Amino acid sequence: MVQEEISELLSESHAWKDSLKNYRESFIQSQKRLLEIAADVPKEALSELERFQNQFYIQLLNIHDARRNLKKHIHNMNVSEDADFTEAHQELKQAYQALEGTIKELNTEFEEFSKHVKS
Repeated sequence: MVQEEISELLSESHAWKDSLKNYRESFIQSQKRLLEIAADVPKEALSELERFQNQFYIQLLNIHDARRNLKKHIHNMNVSEDADFTEAHQELKQAYQALEGTIKELNTEFEEFSKHVKS
């Protein structure tokens, strides 16, 4: 594989890893916010509160796994510069995009929920 292609793949992989770190930090803040608003949640919304708590936990695990896979991918590209990483990179890209979509959807839902609870 050409060094220039590897550099592009490495750059993209690092960007995904950094983005996932930011999502992780955002979820940690959302978990704290969830605890803050828990006292004000009406009883009929407790199941929704629990769903968010569970989803934040699940997505934090997914983020952890995705970051671990990206670290391994980055390491492999740094060690074996002559191998073709295009297919593995595309698989990681699809997984990243799917996870990012889920994260964004969950964040939007939580924002709506927290606005509704505060009003």
